[in-house]
Amino acid sequence: MTTSATGVVGYLNMLPFFFDEPGACFVAKSPAELNGRIVSGQIAAACISNIAGISNGLELLEPVMGVACLGPVKSVYLEPIINTESEIPFWEKFVQRNASSNSDLKKYLAELDSSATRCAKETSIQNEDRNDFDIEIFTSGASEQSLWLSRVLFSLQGFASKVTTFDRADTIAPNNLRSLPSLTMPKVLLSIGDPALKRISKFPNEPRLDLSQLWYERTGLPCVFAAWYVSNAKVTGQDSLFSETKRRMQSVLRWNALSKDLRKIAIQNFFEPALSSQDELDEHCKYLANIRHLFEDGEMKCLELFKRLRGF
Repeated sequence: MTTSATGVVGYLNMLPFFFDEPGACFVAKSPAELNGRIVSGQIAAACISNIAGISNGLELLEPVMGVACLGPVKSVYLEPIINTESEIPFWEKFVQRNASSNSDLKKYLAELDSSATRCAKETSIQNEDRNDFDIEIFTSGASEQSLWLSRVLFSLQGFASKVTTFDRADTIAPNNLRSLPSLTMPKVLLSIGDPALKRISKFPNEPRLDLSQLWYERTGLPCVFAAWYVSNAKVTGQDSLFSETKRRMQSVLRWNALSKDLRKIAIQNFFEPALSSQDELDEHCKYLANIRHLFEDGEMKCLELFKRLRGF
């Protein structure tokens, strides 16, 4: 049996769900922690990755809410690790092919519905024992959703990706990343969330491929990074959960109505220690303004497409 508590990860993009109610949500340190709590029934509803929700058979909370973006999100990106100029054309072509393949999506999905095609593609992306990978992804392992989406985008172009995980990967300086031992293949760093925003401030001149922008160019749809799901465990007091849901939605509506100055105050209160740079505060404010928390038709279409691609 579970309590009727709601939960979020302690990322800036979750702030509108609880900014005026400190302590109203259980705030997890990582997506993995939150996923574990909702699956085990320790919390009744949580804003978690769609891959976690789909793979665990969870139902979406209604009205459907979460974290989505139409176009560049800035906080989730692939950072190519380029040692020589000869590696640049690979990434240029990857971006060009990704943008030019939008019109082929329906044809691709029709092929994907073929069991033989699906089996072959699942094998190509899931078999970590193979020795013919095309791309290596470095990551801290914090986001199952973003890693899955990265591998899907690579696989859609026929590239099999190998994942190398180590702690605090997104804090390593670019020069040190370039010196990491790796197989002889294109390499890329996946960075997400608040660490990704900090990395942009610290290393502003590195090339970056925004994951949400890549998805938008590929599909024409917003990219949904997380959504509110309900635990399969028995919920204590359905009325209480309904009340919690209403509070989260009203919190977002209040956030949307805030002036820019009041949003800045809320963002400053979110960070410990407080942001020292006005430019950094302005960037965080712009970042949150680009996030969509109340889902509409585009976000629902994205979720349906994720379900069709979940075998990757």
